[in-house]
Amino acid sequence: MKTEFTIDYFIDFFSKIPEEKWCVGTMKIIDTENLTYQCCSLGHLGLKQHFEIFTNKKARALQAFFNTDTSGRPSCVPVTNINDDYSERHFKGATPKQRILNALKSLK
Repeated sequence: MKTEFTIDYFIDFFSKIPEEKWCVGTMKIIDTENLTYQCCSLGHLGLKQHFEIFTNKKARALQAFFNTDTSGRPSCVPVTNINDDYSERHFKGATPKQRILNALKSLK
């Protein structure tokens, strides 16, 4: 899929989001009075439900980078699995942000 979203775009985008804004799993509201929340990598791209990956251009572009392995063979690794540390590739990182950034950097 041809897209205007590059690996560098996503590295820059996710790098700017503070660690305390990330979570494993679905969005968590921390403080309803101040609308403080945490969300996963797809949530930061605007998704509220996982099925929205099919209609969200940024999310589809991000997922496309993980639809092949390093040798170019088909090997879909869901972005949510990387975020939540369920990936068989086990991208290193103590937090979802670190795992997503390390996964993206591994593609360069």
